Amino acid sequence: MSKAIIKNITVLTVIALVSVFLLALVYQVTKGPIEEAAAKKQAAAYLSMYDDSCTLSKLEAEATGIADAMTVTKDGKTLGYAVTATGKGYGGDIRLAIRVDITEDGAAVINGLRVLYADDETQGFGAACKEESYWGAYTDSGKTEADAISGATMTTNGIREAIGYALDFAKQQAEGGAQ
Repeated sequence: MSKAIIKNITVLTVIALVSVFLLALVYQVTKGPIEEAAAKKQAAAYLSMYDDSCTLSKLEAEATGIADAMTVTKDGKTLGYAVTATGKGYGGDIRLAIRVDITEDGAAVINGLRVLYADDETQGFGAACKEESYWGAYTDSGKTEADAISGATMTTNGIREAIGYALDFAKQQAEGGAQ
């Protein structure tokens, strides 16, 4: 009986090792294309919030909740910032591309928002943030906080958190880049 147990343990160990190797291989093969697709989605989101005459330049984004940021200029004048910010929703991270414009008096306002990732939010409630009827309300709105989503308090709080990070980052950049 002990030989049978050792044989079964050996077979299961080999199966587990082969499975781990195959999973690692699949991860390595798909990692690059997934990251490339996410970068393309982010770039498309940024470009969709600005007209063709604007120039976007990469910024160092070492601030809480900020994954990526770009300075937006037009005719040599800084209009604001395109920021990718993350907040915690019900199902995990919510990643947003946010257009933050700086007004003449130095205030930071939201004039565009795209949801890059919110796949783990509850269908029918929090997932509503991915719909154009929600994020479209931010286009040229001048808002400084997120609209609530009925029945999705944690998703709303995550969006507010991300927007808060983006507004704070933009204000800091507009004041000279102090972190």
